[in-house]
Order: sequence, then structure tokens, then C-alpha cells
Amino acid sequence: MDDEILRLKAQLRQATEAELAERVRQHQLRVDRIRAGVRNREALQLAVPETPLDFLAIGDSWFEYPLSDDGLPLPFWNAAIVGRKQLQSMGNPPPLVLSHALHGQAMTAILSWRNQERFIQAITDKTRWVNGKPDAILLSGGGDDIVGDQFAILCGLWWRRTG
Repeated sequence: MDDEILRLKAQLRQATEAELAERVRQHQLRVDRIRAGVRNREALQLAVPETPLDFLAIGDSWFEYPLSDDGLPLPFWNAAIVGRKQLQSMGNPPPLVLSHALHGQAMTAILSWRNQERFIQAITDKTRWVNGKPDAILLSGGGDDIVGDQFAILCGLWWRRTG
């Protein structure tokens, strides 16, 4: 049983790493496309359009809801606050978001040494951002993420008293 749990945890860790790597790759493609467009317009001496804000999102399920950003087949469904149908659809031009958020993570995991190194690497890599650095760092961590499983006891007590 323990071997099976270890195997599943390793698979989850690998899947998480692959997901984050794909997010970085997709963000880099968008950044490169914007930078190339700006360079081309400058070379042709055309007016350069405003570049979008570029954010780094760190956090939990508010930023990375466990459902696809395309969500349920309902037109009003928005899965993640930093997703394509919420924050990334606002403004002109809409902002870019490199999300390192993972649902189900407690703040202690979000700010782990391993993740801090990942965030520092992302922030200091000037090629990863439209303006050479993120315009803002968005952080999400709810009450249950800060105090962990112990919060479930408080929720249960509240539910019994009010329910």
C-alpha cells in the first residue's frame, strides 16, 4: 500500500511539473509574439500599440480552479479568476498571466523553498516578460490554505450551529 501511495505521489508531482512547464511555454510564446510585433512596428516606423500588463499569479484554487477554464458548458461559467474568461479578458489590451497557482495547495506549500526558487527564477528571467519583469505579482491564499485541515473543524462547528 505504501509503495502505491508513493508511486501516485510521484505521478502527481510529475504531472504538476509538466503542467507548470506548459504554462511557462505558452506564456513565453505570447510574450515573444508581442515583442516581435513591437519590433516590427518600430522597424517600419509605425505607432507601437500599448503592451499588455504581464502578471505572475501565485496561489491556490482561486487562481487555478480544478475545472478547465472553459469550464462547464454554460456561457456564464468562469473557472479561475486569472483565467481567459475573467482577468485575461479585461482591458485593452487584456493582461497576460503566467500562473504558478495550483488548487489544493496550502500556503505552506505555495511558499515552499522549491516554489520560492521557481518564482525567483521566473521573476528574474527578463525574456519571460513583455517589459522585462512582471508588472505585478498576484497572490491568493484562503483561510483553509493558511491553517490547513484544522480549518475543517471550525467549518464543521459553524455549520452545526447555523445549519
